[in-house]
Amino acid sequence: MTKINEDELTELLGYPPIKEFRLQLIAEAEAAGEPLAKIANRYCMPAMGIPDENGIFIHNGEKFTKESWSARWPYRTLTLIYKTTQKNNDNE
Repeated sequence: MTKINEDELTELLGYPPIKEFRLQLIAEAEAAGEPLAKIANRYCMPAMGIPDENGIFIHNGEKFTKESWSARWPYRTLTLIYKTTQKNNDNE
């Protein structure tokens, strides 16, 4: 099991876990032989971003690409929302 400090766990979950939940996560990680971050990801909403034309999005004030996100958070789920343009056929 890979160790993770409380601040990283809070950032990953999006909320500070209470002691009992933290112990539950540790027990699950040890039983599964998985990193704690991977187990914690099961209990949080996916992060969301709207990438610009260069594929860069901002999350909590930091700029990321899909690749830099995966390097920083290998187990965290990411949902990207792409902007689309819609043709207005009323003018044709």
